[in-house]
Amino acid sequence: MLMASAAWSQTVTITASHDDPDGIVAPGQTVHITHTLSMTAYMVSDWRGDAAVTPNLGAASNISSYFVPSPWASFTGPSGGSVVGFAASHPVPLFVPVVIPPWNAPQSILMEYDWTAPSEPGVYEFRWTPHPSSPLVSGYLSSTTGVLTPYPTTYLGATLTVIPAPAAAPLLLAAALVPNRRQSKTSR
Repeated sequence: MLMASAAWSQTVTITASHDDPDGIVAPGQTVHITHTLSMTAYMVSDWRGDAAVTPNLGAASNISSYFVPSPWASFTGPSGGSVVGFAASHPVPLFVPVVIPPWNAPQSILMEYDWTAPSEPGVYEFRWTPHPSSPLVSGYLSSTTGVLTPYPTTYLGATLTVIPAPAAAPLLLAAALVPNRRQSKTSR
């Protein structure tokens, strides 16, 4: 019972965010997406999932993670606007005095990438989607505990709205660039 109550006092939150100031983007615009892992736990060790966008449109590129490359973490790669197949499994830290960040950092960038907005207008939700076999992030309560313990995990998302470029915008721009050839007439 003591171990269970200790696990519930240690929490993990995975938050999706973006760098667009107003959350409204045009088709083809690139926005930086970040999934941050924050924790009050001693150490995270085991979790799986996808950095997903719903609907899964657009294009993900320039993918990086503080956990990858590592012998204990990997991801498959982009799939549409999402990054899929993240898997982490750190070995038991039995009697190791120091766990190397980011495995024990209070806050780490789990994954970040550039997302290029699709031509389809709409609201796009970014969120960490845990794998069904790993709905909670798990870890070790201390360096002397060899039992993998699931932590209460919260997943927070962010949205972007893609709006279509006005169809008349190129014509208005062309009209503004053409010099006005009309001459004014003065009455006498």
